[in-house]
Amino acid sequence: GEGMDLMIIDEAQEYTDDQESSLKYVVTSSQNPQTILLGTPPTAVSAGTVFPKFRKAVLNGDKPDNGWAEWGVDEQTDVHDVEAWYLTNPSLGSIFTERSIRDEIGPDTDDFNIQRLGLWISYNQKSAITAEEWGRLAVKRLPKLTSKLYVGIKYGNDGANVAMSIAVKSTKNRVFIEAIDCRSVRGGNQWILNFLKSASVEKVVVDGASGQGLLEREMKDVRLKAPILPTVKEIIHANADWEQGIFQETIQHKGQPSLVQVVTNCEKRTIGSSGGFGYKSQFDDMDIALMDSCILAHWACVEAKPVRKQKIWY
Repeated sequence: GEGMDLMIIDEAQEYTDDQESSLKYVVTSSQNPQTILLGTPPTAVSAGTVFPKFRKAVLNGDKPDNGWAEWGVDEQTDVHDVEAWYLTNPSLGSIFTERSIRDEIGPDTDDFNIQRLGLWISYNQKSAITAEEWGRLAVKRLPKLTSKLYVGIKYGNDGANVAMSIAVKSTKNRVFIEAIDCRSVRGGNQWILNFLKSASVEKVVVDGASGQGLLEREMKDVRLKAPILPTVKEIIHANADWEQGIFQETIQHKGQPSLVQVVTNCEKRTIGSSGGFGYKSQFDDMDIALMDSCILAHWACVEAKPVRKQKIWY
């Protein structure tokens, strides 16, 4: 087909990966191709993913052939700050007026900061699990627990940290989950072994090639029951169980801040070629291993078959 020299994507905050995949080759055959993305920072209802990822890559120096220019505030700003209007809207006074901006001010100050003042929020608007979804699963009091502990342990993909969480069956076919800790692997596994020896544990699931083999041997040395080392297929199943637990609201938690932060700032990642998925963090300083350990514990708990009481007749 015919190639173009210049492609302009307006409202780029709505530009999706699928759309980019279809359009990016339009300018490939040009001797001097140029693509311009124009838009505002994404809002809570923005469907696009390309724009924020492109911005991050350019600012990190990962795209040497690209540039980024923006007019925006660095933090939440008073919506009535006229000076901020002019700093973030170069066309103010020529194409539109102060009166136009005043008419835009409403009760949603976050939306005004994003769309009119160019604020890039510090949390992810398009998390695979929203704060509202996770918040609905929170309980004020510890529910009545009806089983032993199911423990999930995840060694991070970068080999830096290891996280441990528990899941317990509760009433009404619910599963209560709680994060125990996430620590540097440099501290060793003794804290994990101490917990497993002192708690009433039914099953332990360990994932992460960087540490699962060592922990398995250490558990054997202290005469603990051998852990489950899940296959890729089982990891995919565990993530699907987790998603359904959120959708069906069968998961319970106490709103631990560290877990809330990770869960509500994650996105899906592809596992395999058959539609399987896992999760990854949107931010480098948030370790997804904490949520992954919860997913493992939850999977072990929901997969456990209830113990059937033996009946004897005379």
